[in-house]
Amino acid sequence: MESWRRAWQGSHLPVKPLEDIEWVEQHREWISALLDASSASSEAAAENYQALQARWMLDHVRELEEVDPALAAEVRRLAERVTDE
Repeated sequence: MESWRRAWQGSHLPVKPLEDIEWVEQHREWISALLDASSASSEAAAENYQALQARWMLDHVRELEEVDPALAAEVRRLAERVTDE
């Protein structure tokens, strides 16, 4: 999967998970539900897009460690904090 590598290189940040075709295929139902919920308001759409970005980052954090270990550690800390809440 090369799309994560290009996204983590910095020039393509923030992450654009919908451009990762392989990832979208794997999460089609979840993404579809988020997009349906996003039609309620622009605030909901923004929150749901952030959820997409976060899920993509968590799914690719191991690869991120090779590119930017500090950012990978931050992603893991954020994931732990959200999981604990």
